[in-house]
Amino acid sequence: MNTFNNMIQKCLPVWAVSSFLLLSTALAQGTATYELTFTSTWSASTHPTDFPSNPHFSGLIGGTHNSSVTFWSTGSTASAGIESMAETGGTSTLRSEVNQAISASNAGEVISGGGIGRSPGSVKTTFQVTPQWNLVTVTSMLAPSPDWFVGVSGLNLLDNDNNWRQRVEVDLFVYDAGTDSGPNYTSPNDDTDPAENISRIGTSPFLVDGSVKSVGSFVFELKSSTPQVSLSVDNNSVEEGEAVTVTIELSEALTNNVSIPLNLTPGTAESDDYDSTSPVNVTITGGQTEADHTINTYEDNDIQNESFTVQIDTDNLPSGVVAGSPLSAQVTITDDDVPEVSLSVDNNSVEEGETVTVTVELSIPLTSNVTIPLNLTSGTAEFGDYDSRTPVNVTITGGQTEADHTINTYEDSDAKDESFSVAIDEDNLPAEVIAGSPRSVNITITDPDVPEVSLSVDKNSVEEGESVTVTVELSDDLFSNVTIPLELTSGTAESSDYDSTSPINIEIISGQTEAEHTINTYEDDDIEDESFTVAIDEDSLPFGTLLGSPASADITIIDASMPEISLSVDQDSVMEGQSVTVTIELSESLAINTTIPLILTSGTAESDDYDSASPVNIDITSGQTEVEHTINTYEDADTENETFTVAIDEDDLPTGIILGSSISAEVTITDNDMPGILAPVSVEVDEGKSEAVQVSLMTQPSSDVTVTITGYQNTNMEPDQETLTFTRDNYNTPQTVTLITTEDSDLLNDEVTLTLAASGGGYDEVSHTLAVTIRDNMGVGIEDEEPTISITLWGNYPNPVSDLTKIVFDLPEPAQISIRVTDLLGRIVQTTPYGWYEAGRDHTVELGTDNLTSGVYYYTLRIDTGDQVFQRSKAMSIVR
Repeated sequence: MNTFNNMIQKCLPVWAVSSFLLLSTALAQGTATYELTFTSTWSASTHPTDFPSNPHFSGLIGGTHNSSVTFWSTGSTASAGIESMAETGGTSTLRSEVNQAISASNAGEVISGGGIGRSPGSVKTTFQVTPQWNLVTVTSMLAPSPDWFVGVSGLNLLDNDNNWRQRVEVDLFVYDAGTDSGPNYTSPNDDTDPAENISRIGTSPFLVDGSVKSVGSFVFELKSSTPQVSLSVDNNSVEEGEAVTVTIELSEALTNNVSIPLNLTPGTAESDDYDSTSPVNVTITGGQTEADHTINTYEDNDIQNESFTVQIDTDNLPSGVVAGSPLSAQVTITDDDVPEVSLSVDNNSVEEGETVTVTVELSIPLTSNVTIPLNLTSGTAEFGDYDSRTPVNVTITGGQTEADHTINTYEDSDAKDESFSVAIDEDNLPAEVIAGSPRSVNITITDPDVPEVSLSVDKNSVEEGESVTVTVELSDDLFSNVTIPLELTSGTAESSDYDSTSPINIEIISGQTEAEHTINTYEDDDIEDESFTVAIDEDSLPFGTLLGSPASADITIIDASMPEISLSVDQDSVMEGQSVTVTIELSESLAINTTIPLILTSGTAESDDYDSASPVNIDITSGQTEVEHTINTYEDADTENETFTVAIDEDDLPTGIILGSSISAEVTITDNDMPGILAPVSVEVDEGKSEAVQVSLMTQPSSDVTVTITGYQNTNMEPDQETLTFTRDNYNTPQTVTLITTEDSDLLNDEVTLTLAASGGGYDEVSHTLAVTIRDNMGVGIEDEEPTISITLWGNYPNPVSDLTKIVFDLPEPAQISIRVTDLLGRIVQTTPYGWYEAGRDHTVELGTDNLTSGVYYYTLRIDTGDQVFQRSKAMSIVR
C-alpha cells in the first residue's frame, strides 16, 4: 500500500476528482440501457517509473444502486469485496455485497464485464438502470499491484431535472484500498493491520512531471430508454366559465399513435360545474410528443370556490410508455362574486397600558352594511389585562371595505409578558362574505424593563471526577442583589455521582449580570454513562425577573473505562463437515455476567450448509474476558465453495459495552467434492526394473477426460503410455501405467517428479504430482560429501492439499529436521522450526497450509547431522 500519506488526496468525492469531458442529457424514461467503455492508456510512455512487464486490469465489477448504500468511498475502510477485488482481481465477494443490497431493495443489478489483458487497451459492457437505482459504482484492479484499483462510486446518471445523461466520460485515477502495505507494483503480500482508509494515490509511480496522470477513462453512453408520460395544465385556478387546457406529454415521440386515459375526480366541485365525464382518452399522434385536451367550467349560484382533479390513469396505461411526473393537477374554480374578509392589527406587541387597533377588511365592497364577529381568546393574559369581552361585532358600512376596532390593555403587578389572540368567527360569518387570510392575529403585552434570567454550562459532557461550571445570567443588571434558585434532577445518574443537593441558590450582586456555580462529579464502579439536569426554578423566581432562554441544561457524566467487544475465528476457510471456532473477547472483564448477541448471515451458503440459526447469544461469565462458540458445517452435493458471515449484533449490544475493531468475519466452506485425480503421491522402483501405478478420477466427469503424463523427459525412466482416457462410465475404474527404468553409471538414487494433468469433462486445470524414487542397484554412492546411507524424501499426503498434509522421509542417522516452503517465484512463504529425529524409516512431519492460497509450491527437507547439511525437495498442490 502506498504510505506517502502527505501526497494522498483523501477527502474528495470519489468521482468528483475525475474530469467530465462531455456531458449531455436525455429525458428520464423508466428503464435505460447504457454502454460502458473502459479505455486504458496506462503504459511505459505515460507512467515510465518502474513500469511492470505485464500491465493489465481485472474484470469490471459493480452495480446500480440508490443513495442508501455505498460500496466504497475515499476516507472509509474497504469492504471485504473491495479488498478482494483490489488485491487479487476477484469479483465474487463484491458481487455478493451487491446482491445483498439488491435483496435489501437498495440496488438494481450487478454490473460485470471483462478485463484488459494488456494495457493499453479497452473493453465494453452494457447494463440497465432505473430512476429507483440511478447511481452506478464500477471497479477494476490495476495489476500487478499490492491493492490498487480504479473506478467510480455513486456516479449519478440522472441530471438535476431527473433526465438521463446522454454521455458521461470520467478520467480514471488510481486508488489505494488500504489493505496491503506494498509500496510498488510487484511488492510481496504484506497485509496492513489495521486496515487504512481508501485513498487516491498522489505519488510515484502515478506522479509524472509534477502532476498525477490518469490511467484511462470510463465512458457511459445512453443506448435506449422507455418514453415517460406526464401531465400539466395551463392554469391551476380559473374563474367559473373559463376553460382549462390539459397537456399530455411524452418524453420521446413514438412512431405510432398512443391513447392516454385521464380520470377526472370532483373535490368540492359538482358534476355540472365543469366537463366532468370520465375517463377521457387523449390521443398523441405518432411522431408527436404532446396533445391538448380542453375542460370547460360553468357558472353557478354558489359563492364558494370549488375544485376538481385531473390525473393520468396509471393502471390503464398502454404498453410502450411508463408513468412520469407530474401525473395529476388540481384545478380550482374561483367564484368571482364573493368578497373575502381578513383581519390585521397595527402592532403585534404593545406595552401594558397601550392600545391595539384591529382592522377588519373586505376584498370588495358590499352595497349594504355587514357585521363581522370577532373572538378574543386569552393566552397567558388574564381577563383584566385587556378588553377581553367576546364576541366583538365590527360593522363595515355599505360601499366601504374596512372598519377598525380598538382594544385597550392595562397595567398589572406581574413581571411577565402576556398574550392574547383575536380572530374572525368563521362559524358565524354572514352568508354574503367568506373568510380570507389572515383571519387571526396574536398580540403580546410586554412588561417594560423586566430582566430575563438564563442559564448555561461550560460543557455538557464531562468525564467522571471532573466539574461543571454553571453560569446564571441576567439580561440587564439590577440595583440590588438577587438570588436565583436552581434545581438539580437526576436522570440516569445517582445522587452520589455528583453534587446533587437541590435546590441551589445563586446570588447575583447588584450591578452585575452573572454569577457562577461549580458542580463536582465523582468516580464510581458503574460502566455506563450517566446524566443529570440543572434548571432555573421558574416557580420560585424572585419578583422583578422573567424566565429567559435557555433555562436548563443536560449534563452527561462519561464513564472512562467501558470495555470493547471484538470477534475472531480460528480459521476463515474450512472443509465442509469441519467446524469453526468463534471467539468473543472483552478488552477487560466485567463484574457481572453479560450476553453478546451474534448474527449469522448467509452469503453463497444455504441454511443447511452450517449451523445457521440466528441470532446466537453468547454468555461471558463475570471475571472472564472471552468465550468460544462452535459453528459446525455440513457436507452437501454442491461442488462450489460457499460463504457465510458471523458478526456481533451492534444494535442489541448490552449497555456498558462498546464495539471493538474487529466485529465480523466471513467464513468460506471449501467443497470436498471437487474434481481430482486418484494416484499415489510417491513410489519407489529399483534401477533397471519397472513399477505399476494405478490411476483413476475422484468424481464423475461431464464428458471424456484425458490425463497426460509429463516430467520424465531427459531421465532414465519413462511410462509405457503417455495418455489415459476416462469416460463418464469408467472414471472410477483404475487404469495401470507401468514406469520403466534403465540402469545408469552413478551410485546415487534418482528422483523424478511426474505431473498428471487432466483436460475435458470439467477437469481442466486439475493435476496430480507423483514423486518417483529410482533406487540404485549398486548401493548408495558418495557425492558432495553426503553420507553413504540414503536420505529419502518420500513425498506428502494428501496431495492436492487443503489445510493439512503429512511429509514422509527416512533418516540414516539422527539429525535436526526443518521444512521450508517456497512459491513458484522462489519466495519463502513458510518455515518450520528445527526438531530432533532419530535414525529410522517413515518419519512424518505435519504441515499446516491454511494460510496459503491455491497453487503449486515446493517444500524442502533440510537435514542437519551436526557435521553436514543436506536438502531434498518436492512439489505439492494446494486447492481451496
